[in-house]
Amino acid sequence: MELILDKTPVFLTETVFDGQTEQGIELDYVLPDYYPDIFKILKCSLTPRIVSYSVSGSQLYIDGVAYIKILYLSEGGESINCIDQRYTYSKTLELASPVQSPKVCLFPKTDYCSCRAVSGRRIDVRGAVSCRVKVTGCTESRLLCGVSGMGTQVRSSPVSCCESTLYADRQFVTREDIETGAGGGIAAVLSVSASLSPAETKVIADKAVIKSEAKVKALYLIRNSDGRTGTEVMEAAVPLSQIIDIEGITDKHSCFAELDIMDCDLEIKQGDDGENRTFGCDITIDCRVSAYKEGQISPVCDLYSTDYESSYTVTPIRTENSPQLISAQTNIRSQLGDPDGDIGEVFDCRCDITALSARSSEDGRLIVNGQVCLQMIERNSAGSPAVIEKTESFEARPDIPPVGDSFSYTPTAQVTGVSYSISGDGKAEVRAAVSVGGLLCRVSTVNAVSEITINEDKPCSKDRDYALKLYFAEAGESVWDIAKRYNTSIKEVVAENELEQEKLSSPSMLLIPVL
Repeated sequence: MELILDKTPVFLTETVFDGQTEQGIELDYVLPDYYPDIFKILKCSLTPRIVSYSVSGSQLYIDGVAYIKILYLSEGGESINCIDQRYTYSKTLELASPVQSPKVCLFPKTDYCSCRAVSGRRIDVRGAVSCRVKVTGCTESRLLCGVSGMGTQVRSSPVSCCESTLYADRQFVTREDIETGAGGGIAAVLSVSASLSPAETKVIADKAVIKSEAKVKALYLIRNSDGRTGTEVMEAAVPLSQIIDIEGITDKHSCFAELDIMDCDLEIKQGDDGENRTFGCDITIDCRVSAYKEGQISPVCDLYSTDYESSYTVTPIRTENSPQLISAQTNIRSQLGDPDGDIGEVFDCRCDITALSARSSEDGRLIVNGQVCLQMIERNSAGSPAVIEKTESFEARPDIPPVGDSFSYTPTAQVTGVSYSISGDGKAEVRAAVSVGGLLCRVSTVNAVSEITINEDKPCSKDRDYALKLYFAEAGESVWDIAKRYNTSIKEVVAENELEQEKLSSPSMLLIPVL
């Protein structure tokens, strides 16, 4: 009789790249004639952004930019001056193997930044940025879920997995003009930040409709009538919407949209009256849409033949359940002070996430750890502008069931709000709200039979002197192990003894049919 194998397709997530890129930054900058001489540098920052990326075959192409911003004071001046420069670069990464519909996650960060004034007209900037890169893709594998013929007996283990996985992504740019009403006109942008509201997803006719909103905040310099510069803060909401084609998606799929701000650039635009009161806001969004349909399979984990000598090979298979969207909020409080005096006037306060990681606690709960850099631009009681910075750690514990040690999760986080208040001792208490997100998959590993060998030249010996044998079983013994030991059919053992459970709950005397 022929051996018949039943194999079921299952979609497995494969990581083809998990590492980081690094890029050194060097800038030797000479001030234009219309800039005042440098007396004191307040702050130099590198802000890395990913402009675009693409995958071709087994190569990932990344285009990045580092925004260099230098805030300084001129001699005898009380106004902040700002220098803006851009440093562009490209990277090519070799993936472990080509994958269909790759999912690319990019997390740029600043490694270090230093700045010195070589002279009153010349600045030397040195620094480095890096980008954590993780690329995954779905591969179809066929698991052995049934065997028949040649006297084979099989044992299966049910496992939840994704029976259908769809993925699509798109990078798009949203442009919108934002009126500020700045008196005297905008002179320069000191800082800009943006955060996203949770995405709304709707599935219609092989398409996913995504809606969200970007909240943009900027601190900028304005020109006063006396020729001096002041500061103002702009906040605006920019609506976002996108339609992404995903062939095969239905309302039976669980659909998730992950939106990241790759870049947020503000261009100072001149109005009809010749005044610079408008920002041209360009927001580059990376939109990743994943759709999953969960099912259950029962791969073969053990087998034997009652007719022939047999052997098999076991391979560990890692399966993932449909993901769960993580959502958690945490608040950070810290006190900032100016070493040169009391804080008199605050121009702006912001918060940047500098590190992020995830782990499970001893009781299996998910914990997200991170660090933020709190930054305040202020004028102290001596009348001198200053920049104060402080790093704080935070911890978020999403309210979800325990995940144990087997899970797949790349955390994301964004600052959703920053506020401050000045206390009576001349210090400022800063409060920041951080939202943690990302998709979490619970992972199961099953040892599945991958290859079978039935030796037809070596039939099993049969004891024909008996039709039944008696076996005294202990509590907790497996009926499968007993049937395999006596090389008989497990169905016959179950039927002969009218058993209802695979493990025996108490000592029993079993009748073992001899085939």
